[in-house]
Amino acid sequence: MAVSGPRVLEVALSEKITPEELGGWKLHAEVTGLVDAFAEDDDHCLKIIREYLSYMPSHGHEEPP
Repeated sequence: MAVSGPRVLEVALSEKITPEELGGWKLHAEVTGLVDAFAEDDDHCLKIIREYLSYMPSHGHEEPP
């Protein structure tokens, strides 16, 4: 999420910036820390999801592993 957009910054600062540079996944994964995990491809993404779900109980009446 960004407070402003690339066009507003271009007008105000006379500087071109892409939406990705302004607040894309890479910025939040490597700089701000707002992204906990990111995947290289679909298979890697599914691996991350499986690992995350392995910490969850199977249903509401079960303790987490």
